[in-house]
Amino acid sequence: MPPFIASATNAKHIRAIADMLNACSIAKTVTYQQMTRAIGKDVRTVPYILGRARRLSNEETGAVFKTVRGTGCERMPANQAPSIDNTFRAHVRKGARGVVRMLSNAMEKANDLTPDEVRRGWQAITHQGMIGQLAQDRSAPKMPDSILPPDPAKTARDTLEAMRGALGRRG
Repeated sequence: MPPFIASATNAKHIRAIADMLNACSIAKTVTYQQMTRAIGKDVRTVPYILGRARRLSNEETGAVFKTVRGTGCERMPANQAPSIDNTFRAHVRKGARGVVRMLSNAMEKANDLTPDEVRRGWQAITHQGMIGQLAQDRSAPKMPDSILPPDPAKTARDTLEAMRGALGRRG
């Protein structure tokens, strides 16, 4: 993927796609074909433009879009927006498992590591293991109704305490 280069052209493309996303009705899809026509190049070859446009649309209107593979971006109803958490946590778990597997193989098979490099390697494995553990569904406790409307600081404290408890039971 080519790197993002800030330019007037890219800013114009981001704005054009963001405007399309902002105008999209709930449960409707803005197709890759429509976005491609709007900017004059295949939007799938410049995913950073689409990503920035989605972020801009979210900042301006609060709209949340899910990717419909091979089709485009579908606007989600606000009450379904929290479901993106499940998708992201699954992505984090998969990534953490891959890193742990890769680092573990390197640590087991390399014979030229210094003690400090071994320590740093196992520290990285531990960090990734913790991230994967915290991204599990059972580590994301259901928040009680008593905190609605949410107080961000209290929500963060309650979530942290629940996660600490979850990690303590597994240890």
